[in-house]
Amino acid sequence: TPFDDIKVRRALCMAVDQQAIADTYYGGNAELMNFPAAPIPEFSDVYVPLEELPESIREQFEYHPDKARQLLVEAGYPEGFKTEAICVSTSDTIDLLSIVKNYWVDIGVDLTIQPKEIGAYYSIVYAKSFEQILVGTAGATEAFTFVRTRVGNTWNHSNVNDPVINDVYERIAAARFDETS
Repeated sequence: TPFDDIKVRRALCMAVDQQAIADTYYGGNAELMNFPAAPIPEFSDVYVPLEELPESIREQFEYHPDKARQLLVEAGYPEGFKTEAICVSTSDTIDLLSIVKNYWVDIGVDLTIQPKEIGAYYSIVYAKSFEQILVGTAGATEAFTFVRTRVGNTWNHSNVNDPVINDVYERIAAARFDETS
């Protein structure tokens, strides 16, 4: 799939004016980056503000449609591509995806939104029976969210199996769940 290429994934991020969405759709009541830890006092020892991260990370949260188009060309998709997103059939999810769809059109990506009622959606989640994009929500109030990239975990939608992440997970789990510390 196109999503196997990191250039495509980066392009899709940079094609969306996330700050405009935070300011308008969420009325200024949104954080651009709140995962894996939210910018709240309880997580001050693990949260790194976006402005302190490397440029390569920051630019994924910035609006760069020209760079997004170039990345798609470099990835072998000069004309863009068609994709689909499965989501829960709630108006807020569909509204937000509709905004993203309109941004992606500008870089040649044609998104079909496939809303599902909650039972059907979770059947797809648990079976990992989706082809392209699965849209869900993740709470940012739990710093120990590496489970979302843990091999075999239901919430590891992309089936991530990264030795570095696995090692970090094991070290965090050992420290977090050690009742003596």
